[in-house]
Amino acid sequence: PEFDDGAVDRGNLSFCGTDNSICRFNADGLPDVSGNQLGRTHEHQFNASLAWADTLNANWDYYARADFAYLD
Repeated sequence: PEFDDGAVDRGNLSFCGTDNSICRFNADGLPDVSGNQLGRTHEHQFNASLAWADTLNANWDYYARADFAYLD
């Protein structure tokens, strides 16, 4: 996931100051974060789940489940 075109982060003003070597700025002087990856997110993510439920006999049912998660 990444920021859309034209996205700004006002929270970066205190970090960036007016230094163009650290941050890009838009025409309004706000830090432009367009195209940057969202913080604390994974570039790739995959989840899968398999569930099975059945009747064992007239009084008992059973349920099984397996989950898989991949983060990159």
